[in-house]
Amino acid sequence: MSLQSEFFTLSQNEMKGRFSSLGAGVSSLSLDGKDLILTFEHDEDYLSASGFFGKTLGRIAGRIPSPFVLDGKEYEVKNSEDGISLHGGNKDSFSFLPFEGRVEEDEKEKRVIFTRISKDNECSFPGNLTVTITYSFLKSKENIFRITFDAVSDQDTLCSLSNHIYWNFFSEDVNSYVLTFPSHEMGSFMKGTSLVTGVQKIEPCFDFNTKSPLKEKLDQIEEAHPEIGTLDHTFLFDKDQERKIIVENDDIRLEVTTDFEAVNYYVDSSLNEFHFKQSNLNRAPRRALAIEPETFPLLSNLVLPKEKHYHHTITYKIIKKEREIHEIRRDA
Repeated sequence: MSLQSEFFTLSQNEMKGRFSSLGAGVSSLSLDGKDLILTFEHDEDYLSASGFFGKTLGRIAGRIPSPFVLDGKEYEVKNSEDGISLHGGNKDSFSFLPFEGRVEEDEKEKRVIFTRISKDNECSFPGNLTVTITYSFLKSKENIFRITFDAVSDQDTLCSLSNHIYWNFFSEDVNSYVLTFPSHEMGSFMKGTSLVTGVQKIEPCFDFNTKSPLKEKLDQIEEAHPEIGTLDHTFLFDKDQERKIIVENDDIRLEVTTDFEAVNYYVDSSLNEFHFKQSNLNRAPRRALAIEPETFPLLSNLVLPKEKHYHHTITYKIIKKEREIHEIRRDA
């Protein structure tokens, strides 16, 4: 059975985005007609592909133990594997479920709003959870894109939402990209798994506090941690610093700000073959970087009490490098 979706389009300045009601996701995002993210050639592949491309992650972003215990009761998440649930149930999760969508506009922004009532026991999670995902293009001279996550439950439940956009700025891979963000602590894994069970100080290969070419760091990570073989780790933002991530190459500077306390990065080195509009990336190693601001994924952090409002934002500012050069020359 093929998956179905309604698609919505927003345009502002040089940006254009296309959004999917299935998975409340971003199917494409472009600047001056050039794709900024991995973009499928066919909608059917985007909707069904593993990898969570551009979709909302939920009810829980990241990995949690399954079964888990909440309020003294044990819950086993659907589609768990080896005692671990990925992104709230893998292909039974929000990323592959329908949302209701609508477009709104006011003097400040254009937005697509997706809503879903996740019924009690959906994917085995307790509580009727009302979820709203809002994608906004700000009416500004700058290219600013924002995701807002809102949720409320009629029972205590677990909730931690994020998005799995894969960024690639017009290039063959992300080796030449420079990544910086303020963090001196990261998640520690349960032995033999990618399940975060604690906090540890960052190792040198995970230190992105100063400008760090991804290739250099990825080579170090592959050597030091061959069991994972890529960057797929969660970091806590330093408490006394702005929660800001900068990713750039020769063409684009992406500034990501958020109120989430942590961020997971994943460099796609899977070599899984997909049919992207950027055909040179179909089987490319290190073809994209996923940036997933999120709640730090320890179970005690993920509890959403009954009727408490869950609210978080991620804001993306997209800057063309040539614009910076032109502005400098004009000012001179």
